[in-house]
Amino acid sequence: MNLGVVLRLSRRNDESARQFEETLELDANFSLAQALLGMAYLSNGMLDRAIAAVQKARDLSGARPDIVGFHGYILARTGHRDEALKTIEELRRLTHPREPPPFTVALVYVGLDDTNRAFEWLEKAIEARSWESPMLKANPIFDNIRSDPRFPPLLNRIGLPD
Repeated sequence: MNLGVVLRLSRRNDESARQFEETLELDANFSLAQALLGMAYLSNGMLDRAIAAVQKARDLSGARPDIVGFHGYILARTGHRDEALKTIEELRRLTHPREPPPFTVALVYVGLDDTNRAFEWLEKAIEARSWESPMLKANPIFDNIRSDPRFPPLLNRIGLPD
């Protein structure tokens, strides 16, 4: 699965998808690999397959917040705005009374192209020292907000060059 992640971060989406598929041949119940396969399918323009893969990941994982976040992102990117917004509410319910994982909520807002809210939640993720924050530099999920003038200062705050 880690090779699939590296291939995805390298934007080698066809190879990434194949690697996640091979991972799932070894363990068909590996929900994170299933969700990341959905992300690879999305990057390859296979929208129906992306939705099916992330839904399967949801079914396998129950209500794991990171999987719910990937689901919300894919729903948003495939035009299911209302359903994507519902995943944010679901994250709030899942983690109540705590705040939902900020990095995960930011993913959904990035998918929705709501850059103001995405940056608000990315700031919260950095303040909370979310382990995912260094992924800002490489993860293709953030490609659509890299040109925003608020992006380089985020990278600098976590010690990454812009």
